[in-house]
Amino acid sequence: MAEFSVATWNIFLDRRFPQSERIDDIIETLARLDNRLQLGAIALQEVQVSDTANHATYIADQLYMDGLWVPHSRQKLGEHVGLIGNDLHSADWIDLGHGKSAVKAYLGDVALVSMHLRKQPKKHFPRGPEQVEQVEKLLDWVQEDEKAVLMGDWNCLPFHRPRQMLEKAWFHSVFSDVPNRRRATVPTPEFIGALTDRDRRAVRLLGPLLNVDDIYVRGLTATAAGYGEGKSDHRLVWAKLTDSRQG
Repeated sequence: MAEFSVATWNIFLDRRFPQSERIDDIIETLARLDNRLQLGAIALQEVQVSDTANHATYIADQLYMDGLWVPHSRQKLGEHVGLIGNDLHSADWIDLGHGKSAVKAYLGDVALVSMHLRKQPKKHFPRGPEQVEQVEKLLDWVQEDEKAVLMGDWNCLPFHRPRQMLEKAWFHSVFSDVPNRRRATVPTPEFIGALTDRDRRAVRLLGPLLNVDDIYVRGLTATAAGYGEGKSDHRLVWAKLTDSRQG
């Protein structure tokens, strides 16, 4: 298919920083990106759907997109993961285990997945078995898809086993196709106060290495990729993609 663009963003769900107070700014950030890139799909994580706030529907309506949303992890907070776009079809979802889900839809013949891996317990992080099991399920789910995009919050670093498993399955990060390097995606300066003391020490130690959000592709090539920042503790990630066989 012709060149198309995608983006992924963990928009941060935390009682101390109500999503309802940030949602319009989040939508404005996504709308500006859509106006610039004409996004074919947006993967979103930590979206609140509760009795008092349905941000999933609100985001989709404001961006004039359709999508699929499923409950995810912290159900008392109404946490959802989703995928939205204008021309998506054959939407489905899978239980990844350990309280996590993933959503898949197709843009033409390209499989697009929005996911958010479990943050490992301290005794396991970052190489624990939960993330490995979840990636195994993801890879099984897209095994028959020649062209696929896996995007979201991996909750581990590029050199850790779960993300290395992707490369062994012929996926690669969009940043391996472009000149600009990966960068830290969490925490953004505005929300560093949300971290525990232990996490702040990790940020001071690891700094630029904290790349937990990424877009992995198979059968596609990125012609451009980058980051954006808004009212979340995570940076968003975007990419322009084209069929690897073109050109």
